[in-house]
Amino acid sequence: MREMKFTFGREGMVRAGDSYAPGGYGFVTERERIAWEELRVFELNSGFDVPYWYRGEALTWIQETEEGCYVDSHRLTEALWGRDGLRQPGERRIPLCFKVTVPAAGNYQVHITVKALADEEEAMLFAGRRHLMWKGSVKAGQRFRKTFTVNVCDIIPNEKKRIFEDRTLDVALVGDCMALQELTIGEADCPTVYLAGDSTMADYRAEYPYHPSACYGGWGQALDAWLEAGMAVCNQAHNGRTTESFRAEGHFGIAMKHIRPGDYFLMQFGHNDQKLSHLQAMGGYLENLKRFVEEVRQKGAYPVILTPIGRNTWREEKAGLVYNDLLWENAEACGRVGREMEVPVLDLHGDSMADIKNLGRDASKVFYHVDDWTHTNDYGAYRAAGYVASELRRLGDSFPGYRALTDAVGAGVGDWEPQTVPLLTKPGRLAHVQEPIKCEDGEAAKNHQAEINGALGMIK
Repeated sequence: MREMKFTFGREGMVRAGDSYAPGGYGFVTERERIAWEELRVFELNSGFDVPYWYRGEALTWIQETEEGCYVDSHRLTEALWGRDGLRQPGERRIPLCFKVTVPAAGNYQVHITVKALADEEEAMLFAGRRHLMWKGSVKAGQRFRKTFTVNVCDIIPNEKKRIFEDRTLDVALVGDCMALQELTIGEADCPTVYLAGDSTMADYRAEYPYHPSACYGGWGQALDAWLEAGMAVCNQAHNGRTTESFRAEGHFGIAMKHIRPGDYFLMQFGHNDQKLSHLQAMGGYLENLKRFVEEVRQKGAYPVILTPIGRNTWREEKAGLVYNDLLWENAEACGRVGREMEVPVLDLHGDSMADIKNLGRDASKVFYHVDDWTHTNDYGAYRAAGYVASELRRLGDSFPGYRALTDAVGAGVGDWEPQTVPLLTKPGRLAHVQEPIKCEDGEAAKNHQAEINGALGMIK
C-alpha cells in the first residue's frame, strides 16, 4: 500500500467537520456512533464511548485552527456539568477520535504530530482498541511527535458469537486542547505479539468524559506503552475465558490464522480455569497450556507462558490481615510446563503478589476498579504491563529466539500516580433514560461478573 498522510486544520486536508463513514476516514463523535452500528461495538472503534444516559446528546465539538484540529475538553466538560447541575469529580476529558480504513489486516507504522494549545499536565495517546501508546506532559505551544506500531486484526467482540472483520485504525488524543496536526500511516513488516487470556488482560471500553480511575483496563491495553515501535500487539484476550473456551469459541483460531513465523504468543490463564473441576491446575489446565505451546511452535512462532496475575484478596486472622493467594497452584503448573517444554515463563503472579503485599490491601485498591479485587483500572493495567516488561527483560540471553521481543522492551511512559475518583453519576435531568438491553443476553457482562463472584466464593 502507498503511505497515507493526513494533515489537519484550516490549511490541511482534514477539517473539523469531516466525519468518518465506513470505508473512509474522519472524526468519530457521538453523531457517528448513532449513524453507524459498527461504531457502537467498542472493539471496532476507539474503545471510548459515552455512558448510556448521554447517548443521543452531542458532547464532542471539534474545532480547527491553522494549528490543527482539537477538542477544548475543559470547556466542554464545564458546559456539560452546567447542563447537568452536577459536577462530576476528577479532571475528566473528552477524547478526540480519528478513524482510518486500511487495506488489510496487519501491522502499520504510525507517525503522529500534535501541538499543545494549552499546558497539558497529563496528556494521553491511544491507538487501536484503546491501547495506551504514550502519556506525558506538554507545555503550551510545544509540538510533540510520536512513532508507534498498531496491529489491525479480526476479533470476536464481547456480546457477539461470530468473527468480525476489522480493517480500521483508530487514534485517540486525551487532553485539553491537544491539536492533531499530522498523521502518516504505512505498512510495517515487523513481529506481532499475540495475547491470549482472560479479563485481566482484555481490552475494555472507557466511558467519557474519561478518567483513568473510573474505567476497567486490562494489562494487554497498556503493553504497547512498554514496547518500542516495530513491535505490534494483537490482543485477543476476553472476559471469562479458560484455556478451553478460548479455543472452543474461536479466539485461538483467529490468532492462528494471522500468526507468522517470528511472531510471539503470550498466554495467561487461570482465573476461570480454577473454577472447573476438569481444568484444575495439574490436570486439564496444564495439558491445554502444553497444547497451545505445541501448536504455536508449529507455526514457527514463539510461545510465552505467564503465570496468572494476583488478585487483591486477603483474609482476616487473629494476627490481622493475611494475603490469600488463590492462584498459587496454577502458577506452579505454568512453571512445570515451562521446564518440561523449555518455554519461557514470566512470573506475573509472583511480581503482582509481591507488589500487593508490599502496598497492603487498602493501598492496592487504587489500581483496581471500584469494589473489585480482580480487575484493574487503567492505572493498574499500566502497572501490570510493567511487570510483564520487567519479566521480559529478565529473560536476557536465556532464550536467543526471543531476542527481538526482549530488545523491544522500553522504559514505559514513566510513573503514573493514581488518583481515585468515583464513577460517573447519572444526572437528574436524564433520570428517565433507561439502560438498553445488552445484545447476546449480555454474555460478556455475565462472564465478567462470574469472575468476580468466583473469586468471592473462594475467599469465603
